Amino acid sequence: RAPGTTDKTFANDLYQKLTNKPRFEANFRQVGARQFGVFHYAGLVEYDTNGFVEKNKDELPREATDLLLSSSSTFVKELAAIISGASAPEPAKPVAPARGKKKSVTVGGHFASQLQSLRAKIDLTSPHYVRCLKPNGQLVPDTFDPLMIVEQLRCAGVVEAVRVSRVGYPQRYNHSQFVSRYRTLGSREMKKAAKSSARKVKPVVALVDAIAKKMMEIENKTPSSPTSKASKKDKKSSSSEVKVDLLAVGIQVGKT
Repeated sequence: RAPGTTDKTFANDLYQKLTNKPRFEANFRQVGARQFGVFHYAGLVEYDTNGFVEKNKDELPREATDLLLSSSSTFVKELAAIISGASAPEPAKPVAPARGKKKSVTVGGHFASQLQSLRAKIDLTSPHYVRCLKPNGQLVPDTFDPLMIVEQLRCAGVVEAVRVSRVGYPQRYNHSQFVSRYRTLGSREMKKAAKSSARKVKPVVALVDAIAKKMMEIENKTPSSPTSKASKKDKKSSSSEVKVDLLAVGIQVGKT
């Protein structure tokens, strides 16, 4: 807190002390408009110093000062007097007191009230979030920049959220629904398991095992040299006998 600070002096202090900092930016255009930029993890964010000082006056609440002043400790009282004196506004011209004058709200207090109101609205609904992405930097239609999209998804935390959701198994189906929806991915294995007389295998187990094997084959796919039909047949039979770790491919089978 610097007494007598204005938006102009605050901006000048930033330009003088932070010009050489790698995460600070202030070009000629920004200096002329009393603006500055900060390189956050998501990219460059530009700030305007117009009204910056007034918005960020997080003054000590009067209730807290009164509480300290009512303390029985002499030290706490003196401390409260110092704090209240430092946070008290500079004396201005005498003005007739206006009844019902609204108390100035700080940025922190305004944000807290908005957050509380938003939380109350969310609790009354079943929200579905829509993420809007900028397809290109030229603002032209029918142009899609994949690198720009990926960067936005990564900076917004969407990629990390998907990874966490996969670990938590967000898609839950009962066995009949799963078989009905994904049976085309393992119809051959399901028929083979149904005809097998060795042991009875549930359709969902045969289907999940087939899907998991195909996922493992895709992830471990490497270019192979041409081989004979006999070697391919042996390889196919040996791979069908391999037990796949379902957790490694992100699948878990429950009892129902």
